[in-house]
Amino acid sequence: DAGQAFYRASQLDPGDPDRIKDLAEFIFRTNPVLTPDVRHMAEYCYAQLSKLSLEDTYRKAALLGDLAQRLEQPDAAARWYRQCLELRSNDEFATGRLAEVLISIGQNDAATELVDALPDNSKHKLLRSILHARILKAQGQTDSAILLLQDAEKYAGHEFVRRKCLVELTELLLETNQPELAMQTASHLLMNSGEADEARVWLIRAQAAAGIFEDAVSGLLKIQDSAGFLPSLVTEVSTAASRQGRDGDLDAIVDSVNGQSFQSLLRSLFATARLVSKGRVTEGQQVLARAVVMEPGEMVYWDYLRQLKQDSSDTPSSIDEHQERGVRTSLKNRAPDLNVDFDFELNAAEKVWREHPDDESSVRRVLTLLSWSDQARRDLVDPAIQIVNDHPADASAYHLLSIALRLSERYDDAILYEAAAYSLDQRPEFLIHAACTRCKAGWREEATESLKLCLRAVDDPEDLSIHDRRLLEQLQSTLLPTLEIASVHAASSSGFDRVNGEPISGEVPGSGAHGLNRTVNVD
Repeated sequence: DAGQAFYRASQLDPGDPDRIKDLAEFIFRTNPVLTPDVRHMAEYCYAQLSKLSLEDTYRKAALLGDLAQRLEQPDAAARWYRQCLELRSNDEFATGRLAEVLISIGQNDAATELVDALPDNSKHKLLRSILHARILKAQGQTDSAILLLQDAEKYAGHEFVRRKCLVELTELLLETNQPELAMQTASHLLMNSGEADEARVWLIRAQAAAGIFEDAVSGLLKIQDSAGFLPSLVTEVSTAASRQGRDGDLDAIVDSVNGQSFQSLLRSLFATARLVSKGRVTEGQQVLARAVVMEPGEMVYWDYLRQLKQDSSDTPSSIDEHQERGVRTSLKNRAPDLNVDFDFELNAAEKVWREHPDDESSVRRVLTLLSWSDQARRDLVDPAIQIVNDHPADASAYHLLSIALRLSERYDDAILYEAAAYSLDQRPEFLIHAACTRCKAGWREEATESLKLCLRAVDDPEDLSIHDRRLLEQLQSTLLPTLEIASVHAASSSGFDRVNGEPISGEVPGSGAHGLNRTVNVD
């Protein structure tokens, strides 16, 4: 329905590039199965966008390349991605996209030549490794690809690319029947992504493959976007149990789930998946239909029931293929996302934020992108401060804003917001970033004190995200290269007591009535 709304809006004014881009972005964001209706929308979008003159010629070429790949037109996609590279030489986004296209059509030598042409520096090292691993996989050298990705995991790089590395490694480990290693990698992915649903899906898949069904079902309960992931994941977990002859064990685990409403939902989905896997689609529909009547507000039921009715003529073998499609469509076959065009992502998030300033999720999205950016966006920092200040106190929001302030070289403000975050939630990573900010500002003594306190608070560095763990290691090598353990435990008990030698006791910028609109004292 939303797709049709975007489609109709674009038809009302086909010369409006924003409406065409909105339709294209909806197709990429929701990544629906390429049904005739979706194909028609994508073809319309491609044709209209080709005619339009956009000021941002790079963005036009990138969108057309993504649309062509979505429409399974690799030659056209390659042509548009090459145009992107003509506009921005050595562009990581376009290089990654073009390499994916070349690999998909078997032009591995051309893909290798393209990847080898990237500068041999730390910025591109992670991307080069991922693309070379894909080429090795396409050539049937899966073990070599796994070793390359395991080594690449240690490299520095943009967080988006790092996560893609972990996804690719998890997928290869599952394909080669190494579920225990896949679980370890997926756990790192989950931690490094802020426990995003997409990452949790990979961990659940690995747990199911390893036969750890109690943890897999527990993970299902934590999925936020149930309509987007739950039916396909339930199918995969159920199939794994059947293959291992453990249907009874899985049934007992599902029956033990607390919460009557969700227990009913989960049991109905598992029962439906079991019937569908045996080719008894009509019976599966009946089970799910009863659940729809009992839980009319659960859209996941309606979506899955509609999907089953569309596939009611499937044979058991084609049903198996359909069951796999949900997860793979959501996580693998979307428009290629090896390296996100960061400026585009941030601009898109900013647009949503401007249109819906009271939407906390859009604010958090902008803050997250600002904190991940390699470049400062000073024009967004002050509005972000105002938005954060107008919302109730939130440690994570303060922390993300502090990083954005550090990138803008507003070190005093960054320390104050990090201090506010720490006053609400004593998380070691807040101390890591406080030390980093002070180090960037040249306040070495204060940075060292924050780092010492952090080292006392961290029980196991493996509990930190990969990014924070690496930052901690860099700070240790810079500030405390010969530190003795005893001196760490003798450190000051305060990591937030001074900024540039002066005590912290002042108002956070933008003071008012809510959230950070208060005086922060951290002793």
